[in-house]
Amino acid sequence: MNKKTTESYFFDNKISKMRHFQLNNDKIKDMVFVGSSRTLHHISTQIFKDNNLSIYNFGIPGNGLWDYPFIVDNMINYKPKKVIINIRVSDLFEDIRIANLTTSEMKALYGTDKILALKSLPPFLKNKHIFLRYSESIYYRIKAFYEKFDNKAADAIKTTKIDIKSDCKSIQTKFIERNMTKDGIMVVDKCTNGDSVLFAYAIPRENFGKNLELKTLNYNTIKYLQNFIIDPLLRNNIEVTILLEPIFDGTSLHYDINSIKEAIKGANVIDLTSFKFSDDELADWEHINNLVRKKYSNYLIELYKNDDL
Repeated sequence: MNKKTTESYFFDNKISKMRHFQLNNDKIKDMVFVGSSRTLHHISTQIFKDNNLSIYNFGIPGNGLWDYPFIVDNMINYKPKKVIINIRVSDLFEDIRIANLTTSEMKALYGTDKILALKSLPPFLKNKHIFLRYSESIYYRIKAFYEKFDNKAADAIKTTKIDIKSDCKSIQTKFIERNMTKDGIMVVDKCTNGDSVLFAYAIPRENFGKNLELKTLNYNTIKYLQNFIIDPLLRNNIEVTILLEPIFDGTSLHYDINSIKEAIKGANVIDLTSFKFSDDELADWEHINNLVRKKYSNYLIELYKNDDL
């Protein structure tokens, strides 16, 4: 097994993904998509390439806007034409989450909320060298531990009708037990170009049709996003789009989009929260499957061609 980030292999953390991005940055990218697993699994680099667009999929499982100062700080020198920041709209109404802080996030946190930054300083100093210097080897050991449980899922896949055909070169295929899928199985196909594809069909969503009202924007979160993610890109003549992601679990969110657009300066705001999916188009209640990944990527390409992205 590979224990090192290379041009064709990466680990699912922002340090490794940044190195993979750097090794694959042979020319200026038209777009870089930054986000969580909902970016990683939903964006097809190949489909954009087929439309003469050079992109990089900077999706990382578990990441959120609190992780993006590191990505922005290290991406600026590579001068992509546009950066698409993918976030949940609800994140703009919630407190900043404290997890996996690098120096970039610590500076951003201090510039946003000094009291919160000081509270976060002891664990940051304690874990800094472990996270930055040994993140790949630690991740590899954790991954190897959990892969012991893949055998049962691998046996179960023999009885399913899942057809695994990715549009990218696979480096790792995992079979995961998932209770939100019809077969109880999800197939994750990780690719050399930075993509990862999900093969599964979701069971009916429990939250479908529920309503949730989002009332007050979080001032600190907006400040963090503006000052330490958007503005550094703008200062380097890199266009920024804030993409408010679709709501995959079927919940209907109610909020004032105009107040969001007024609060965010200098960036294009695209609201895709009303983008609808059927249960059969989902891999689970948070992600679309391989078939709809193509549909979603093509939709984004059309937005780009119409200067709406």
